[in-house]
Order: sequence, then C-alpha cells, then structure tokens
Amino acid sequence: MAAIYGGDEVNAVVLDLGTWQTKAGYAGDDTPKAVFPSLAGVVANSAAANGMEVDGQQQQQQQGRKLFYGSQELGYKRPDMEVVSPFTADGLLGDWEITQQLWEYALRERLHIDPRENAVLLAEPTHNSREVREKTVQAAFEHLGCPALFLAKDAVLATFSVAKQTSVVVDAGYGCTTVAGVHDGYVLTKSVSRSPVGGRLLNSCLQKAMEARGSQLRPRQTFKRVEKKGFPGEFDVSAG
Repeated sequence: MAAIYGGDEVNAVVLDLGTWQTKAGYAGDDTPKAVFPSLAGVVANSAAANGMEVDGQQQQQQQGRKLFYGSQELGYKRPDMEVVSPFTADGLLGDWEITQQLWEYALRERLHIDPRENAVLLAEPTHNSREVREKTVQAAFEHLGCPALFLAKDAVLATFSVAKQTSVVVDAGYGCTTVAGVHDGYVLTKSVSRSPVGGRLLNSCLQKAMEARGSQLRPRQTFKRVEKKGFPGEFDVSAG
C-alpha cells in the first residue's frame, strides 16, 4: 500500500548537491550534518593505486574504474588519479554514476542511514532542465529506493530559510552565478538570469595573478611535516 507523506511528521533527509560542495542533513535542522566536495577521484582499475583506505572513506569500483569520495580520499595522492565533477559546463548533472555514489556516500557513510527508510528532499538548480529532472527522479527511486522524493528549487529553499515567501535570490556558486525572483514560494522562471562567472573563474584569475608575480602554487600532498632537530614534538613544513 502506498504511504502518504506530508506535514511535520516526515523525517526527511535533505541533499544539496552543489557544483563545489555537497551538503546533507535533516529537515528542520539549522545546519547540515555533512559537508564534502562534490567530486570523485577516478582511477582506471588497471592503474589503481595500492594506497590503503584513509579514515574509512568510501570507494566504489564500477565500469572499469575505481571511484573515491570524501575530503580525505581526494587529498590522498594516487598515481593516475583524476578528480572529476558530475556536473556539465552549464551546471547541470551529467555523470549519473558519480551522482548516485555521492548520494550513497552522503546517506550511508556520513549520515549512517538507510535511504529506503527516509523521505528525501533534493535541492535542484533554478535553471534545471526537464530532462535532468526526470533522470534525477528515476535515479533516486531506482538507486536509493527512497519511499518518497521531492525536488525543490534552491532559490525557493533559500527564501524559506529566512522565513520569507517572496524574495530576489542571488546565488554565487562555484560553477556560475544565478539571480532569480521568488513569489509566494514559486520561482518566476522568466526572471531567472544566469552568468558563467563563478568561483571557478575567480580561482583561475587569482591563480594566474599569483603565478605572474612568481608565486608557486603546489598541492597540499606535496608538503610534509618534519620534526625539528633537538626539539621533539615540534615540526616544520617542507616541500616533499
């Protein structure tokens, strides 16, 4: 028998998969319980690294490649590992294998819950397409097996978070910047304006400016701690 979900009695889980970070938590809480990069480390199985798993972070092996998730795993240096995003250039979901595994990682590894026992609310981009929405719903029901699902525009959720029903929302994200009008809890579709300028472009400009001045930017894993001679317990940082 199909169940009806509604009102405050629903113990819903909220997933917000952004172009830079994924946030997961429970409906009604002030802050998310888990925040981690919306990225996956991809290593071909034939070139998989021999490094041990870090802090129990999740890794998946599918379709001839091994996938790593979580801040610790992404920061662990592995030969031939490529860090990829599930999003396309226009800020919409494109790699559904990575998307599904990010959902699994958020729910099972970070929140430690079974998605089959909880209703799920997914935040979606204001400019999301009908095709991507259909694929999102299909993937959520078939892969997660959640009993109930609701897709909400991120601009609407931002409006509700400040106890308003009508607002103008400026969303400056990593992949793009979006401005949208919200009236009585609904996005005014024709008012949505989107720019490809976001955190990614700003980071690129800052990196070029620093490199032009002779500054060398190196990944975190290329540094190591070295104990000071004659001072046990005190460390310096040196380039590896």
